[in-house]
Amino acid sequence: MATIASLNVILRAKTAAFDRQLKKSSAQIKAFQRNVGMAAQKASRFARNLLLVGVGAAAATVKAYAEQETGIIAMESALRSTAQSVEDWSAKLQAVAADIQRNTVYGDEFILGLMAQATNLGTTAREMEKTTKFAIGLATALKMDLATSLRYTALATQGEFTMLRRYIPELRSTIDVVKQLAIVQRVAASGFAQARAETKTLRGQVLQLKNQFGDLAEHVGSVIAPSLRGLM
Repeated sequence: MATIASLNVILRAKTAAFDRQLKKSSAQIKAFQRNVGMAAQKASRFARNLLLVGVGAAAATVKAYAEQETGIIAMESALRSTAQSVEDWSAKLQAVAADIQRNTVYGDEFILGLMAQATNLGTTAREMEKTTKFAIGLATALKMDLATSLRYTALATQGEFTMLRRYIPELRSTIDVVKQLAIVQRVAASGFAQARAETKTLRGQVLQLKNQFGDLAEHVGSVIAPSLRGLM
């Protein structure tokens, strides 16, 4: 009987130990499952975030391309509306805009929009490079926005200097149209030299770098955009 009793004690002890080990193992398995689940969730979130970053980057490139395309379309539309040849002038004016971007802080898509405005104000494609640089120079020298400067440039080339007399007192010294235009041209030339010099400053270099990244984004966007159009 003693032996049986001893065996019962030993058996109960082993059973209890087994139960404890089983519970411990079960807890470890559950902890492992939780860890696996958490890791899977993190991986899922990471993949989702990575996808969102990719989609966001793609959207940014398409937006950059769309802005460039809008500038070109506006410029070409202005040429057509003034009976000027798109075939003869579009590529040339885009090259002028790219050259101005290389030498100032203004992006070519912005310059193309400015050219469209200038065309609507009466500037011919043949005069466009000179007029655009004139407007940039005047804006820089007189600390005014380019849209206003462009209007004043158009007026000046037509012999109207009333508004500019507020900014350039020297214009009040003569009523001779040729002399007045020469004064404004001198101010604009000085201003354009300042605009070129701005590219040597830290701010100017940052803006030029931004424009270069913009050009890269436009190129990538031009590849993606046709696929998006196919889905619409």
